[in-house]
Amino acid sequence: MRGQQDSYKRLNDFRETEIIISGLREAIRLEKSLCEKAALYNKLITLLLRYGDTEFFKANFSEFTDDFTSSVELYPVQGRDPAESETFLRNAEQIINFFPGLNEGRLPQITEEKLLQLNKLYDTLQGDSAPSEKLRTVLYFPVIEQKDNLRICSYLETINVRIIGSDNPTSFLIYPGENTTDPKLKKQVEKAFSAAQKLALRGRKNDSKRYEVIVTFVNSRAEYTGDSFGLLLTLQFYLELSRIYYPALNLRPEVNMCLTGGIDEDGKVTKIGSELINTKLEAAALSDSEYIIIPKEDHKELGYPEYFSTDGYPQRKLNILGITSPDEILNRRDLIVIEKKPLRRRILEASVRHSRTVLLSVILVLLTVIFLSFRSDHNPAEVSFKNNVA
Repeated sequence: MRGQQDSYKRLNDFRETEIIISGLREAIRLEKSLCEKAALYNKLITLLLRYGDTEFFKANFSEFTDDFTSSVELYPVQGRDPAESETFLRNAEQIINFFPGLNEGRLPQITEEKLLQLNKLYDTLQGDSAPSEKLRTVLYFPVIEQKDNLRICSYLETINVRIIGSDNPTSFLIYPGENTTDPKLKKQVEKAFSAAQKLALRGRKNDSKRYEVIVTFVNSRAEYTGDSFGLLLTLQFYLELSRIYYPALNLRPEVNMCLTGGIDEDGKVTKIGSELINTKLEAAALSDSEYIIIPKEDHKELGYPEYFSTDGYPQRKLNILGITSPDEILNRRDLIVIEKKPLRRRILEASVRHSRTVLLSVILVLLTVIFLSFRSDHNPAEVSFKNNVA
């Protein structure tokens, strides 16, 4: 009887394994979100480990090793349930044991780095974080993934922006490309850039230059919709434009921050709704952020709390700041630091910015030196002619 139960259970495991493998293949083919793939990988690895046969494990997982490595590399520890993250990363260690060849690749180092991030996150959640240990500050955007109006997971996204001079009319490029399909998202990028320009140009003439503006969602390949990342983009555009407009100054975030909220045509921060705010607060609390900055209207609906602690981690004190304008961030030196760059660095950066002029000047100086050297006699002699005798 016991043997029949074991056989029946094993048969169910085989069937479930086949279903999960089919789901993974489909998720990879359709480039579905990392959250969905991580959940499928956890289920598959758990089932294969339960079976306990090395060859069976290798036969069913070998086709996924490359995608699994990429998934670990892109996996966002910040903003996710640390227990789920630990399961996924411990599974990555198991994969390395089953496939020794992976020791020569990126997976061991990536897994170690992610586990280190996770340990630091646990310290933060226990109230033991040490701000002095941070190597750099990060601006985060809380993402809530949903499917059929149900929450799948949360995590923190980072967005990189680049602003490059262009001969063509100002254009906006968004990567990955699937994020360009939402007109509301594209419009929010344009509004954020316009608001940042107005803030950065105060006291200066209008900027008539044209730019190519590049926005990159770093951690995930999810398809983002909506406009709740407008506040973050405005701040990042402002910091990048200040680098262009005020090359002698260095503006940078002083602390790790999560930002959420839209931006309207007047540069004001627009609300996103109490339901989303609560889930974004939870995501931000599961991170190394010191502040979450939200729209004032949403802060009002929450009752103007100063701190937020997530379930299970009462020592975690996340500062909450409600604002109506990005100015309220820029005017606080505990959030944004303004420093004057060292003279040597300013000279170097000016040389890079005006490289053509510098190169032309160097060439002209060299030509002048060469010309003068040929015009000069370095061995003069005085000769006197008298009576036709020298």
